[in-house]
Amino acid sequence: MRWSLGVRTLLSSLLLFLLALSGCGRSSAEISPALVSPELVATDLTGAPFALSSERGRVVLLAFGYAHCPDVCPMTLTKLSAVLRGLGGDASHARALFLTVDPLRDQPEPLRRYLAAFDARIVGLRLEEPGLTEALASLGASAVVRLPESRAAAPAPGRDAYAIDHTAGILLFDKEGRLRQRHRFDATPEEVTREARRLIAEPRALEVSGGVARLAPGGVGAIYLTVENRGKQSDRLLSARSPQAGKLDLHELVLSGELVQMVERADGFEVPAKGALSLTPGGKHLMFEGVEPADRLALVLRFARAGEVALEVPLRTVGN
Repeated sequence: MRWSLGVRTLLSSLLLFLLALSGCGRSSAEISPALVSPELVATDLTGAPFALSSERGRVVLLAFGYAHCPDVCPMTLTKLSAVLRGLGGDASHARALFLTVDPLRDQPEPLRRYLAAFDARIVGLRLEEPGLTEALASLGASAVVRLPESRAAAPAPGRDAYAIDHTAGILLFDKEGRLRQRHRFDATPEEVTREARRLIAEPRALEVSGGVARLAPGGVGAIYLTVENRGKQSDRLLSARSPQAGKLDLHELVLSGELVQMVERADGFEVPAKGALSLTPGGKHLMFEGVEPADRLALVLRFARAGEVALEVPLRTVGN
């Protein structure tokens, strides 16, 4: 069996290849963040679904490989671990991912033990065919099974005598989910660490500030805050949730003569490019129910482009 790029997936990887040509001869290549924003959907080693878009707010380091690899993959994983150590406290703002190109042999539990031998913080991902080839193509990568000359049959469970030629190195995604750099196999841990730290220091396009939650008797209340969009594209606040709230919806107060209407905005609120969304008393707000008194309220905002933004806001009781 040979894993290769078809016509449909070849086009999606051609742009990435051309953008990376300028980096030939160097250990990394910077990619225009305005052009490349691929998605990766797989499962983690617990069987839970994983999407690259769920990592918004973190810098992501992504590598490809397989556990039966005797040389390149152990070196790559050692490098990933060294980068995480080099980041120190900033490692909490990064995520290291390892996508296996050998889902036939790399079953979840053996792969988990394999990765843990290098660094327990490295998250293993699996994706069956044909999704694997398509996902690799979207990332400008590939994997080709190479059988011994004495064997013509495709790989099968229990038949382990094959190798996989695959794209090596580390891909770096910024906090907006954009592919920013392709570090080749010969990049040093120090180089990757330096660039990862630089991306961690970059401010996000969306900045949430001025948040406060006001709790009324009965466990109901509203959250007010400001979302500033520094980007060139508009975004949209789609929903919000809190582990402390039984219900949390997007609402807007609408006046019709002397009638006051509390309207749920299921379609969300726009965050204009180079502008701001303001949630204020008497206007747009987040309405919650079932909240007990506390000092702070944990909150997760979900945006159409920026993904999820987690924060905490002060929780104040009305009348205090």
